[in-house]
Amino acid sequence: ADWSGETALSIAVDDGEGGADAAVVAVVVAAVNDAPAVAMPAAVSGAEDTEVVVEGVTVTDVDLGAAPISLVVEATRGTITLGPSTYWVKYTEGTGEGGEATIALNGPLDDVNDALAGLTFTPDADWSSADGETAAVTVTAHDGGASGAGGQRAASATTTITVTAVNDAPALSSPTDGGAPLAVAEDAVVALTGVTLSDADAADGVAADAGGDSITLTIAAASGGRIGL
Repeated sequence: ADWSGETALSIAVDDGEGGADAAVVAVVVAAVNDAPAVAMPAAVSGAEDTEVVVEGVTVTDVDLGAAPISLVVEATRGTITLGPSTYWVKYTEGTGEGGEATIALNGPLDDVNDALAGLTFTPDADWSSADGETAAVTVTAHDGGASGAGGQRAASATTTITVTAVNDAPALSSPTDGGAPLAVAEDAVVALTGVTLSDADAADGVAADAGGDSITLTIAAASGGRIGL
């Protein structure tokens, strides 16, 4: 399999009565460019707001030789980071250092595989697969038509990523956050506006405390007054 070059077939005949003959047929097997192959895990999982390591990602090509390989690494619902790269790896999109949904690079096969060995995925902030949606990382390899007939060949593989929801703390904001206290006249009633409550989990359609319970809100005056809603 995957061999090309020159060989020969030797043919001999013998009639059993003393007559014999032989011939040699030269055969030339023309090289055809073989596609690269991308190996990735079918699926991995991780927690919300946590980096997920995608192990076992490799690219092979039986007839690439010393020619460079080109890769495009893409993510949905998050960003990707690659491992350290040698001088011989060149980036045509992104840097591989994180915060990027698409990275394009090329270089010698071994050096590119070294970068893939450090592939990690970071999900979008506060996003999870709670609604059944999954993220994905796809690696596509192009060999540039390195050898043989047939031109450039390409291959790709995808890893599906399930992100488990983690409870996010609710957040309160008020008009006096980080500033001067609210000035109120003695014996006066004042409306306290601008107080807001938010919860990242609730924004994703998940129960506010990621456990199915409602939020409990407690309002109390420290001293010298009464409050009402």
